Amino acid sequence: MSIFQLIRKILSPLLFLNTVTQLKGRTSLMKIKAARMYVQGIQKTRILFLGLFLLMCALVLLISGLVLIHVGIFTYSPWSLNTKWIMAFVLGVIEFSIAAALSACLFSEKTWARFAEISKVMKCAMEDAPEQRRKGE
Repeated sequence: MSIFQLIRKILSPLLFLNTVTQLKGRTSLMKIKAARMYVQGIQKTRILFLGLFLLMCALVLLISGLVLIHVGIFTYSPWSLNTKWIMAFVLGVIEFSIAAALSACLFSEKTWARFAEISKVMKCAMEDAPEQRRKGE
């Protein structure tokens, strides 16, 4: 079981994951409203996780990445002062690039939509709509 499946099983009661499937006999409008609530819940959860992630990253980078590693490298290296400044700049750019790429990947809307299976929810919400239109005609 992957970590995403475990988190989804824990959070599914909180995010109304089964709300749409429980509304089988109800109107399509209720299904669409439930799907909209589900998507909004996923968006708010994504923002919450983004905030927590950024808070943890700031703490970890402050303590380990920006202080201990750099001080150790520059204290014990036999490089000249100019080389140390260049290396500090290069390491800073690399660390920032990796953190930005990881954040963009983990918190993109496509990743969260795939994780939350929004396409299945929308398909379930829309599956009865054509049948009801035909009955009404």
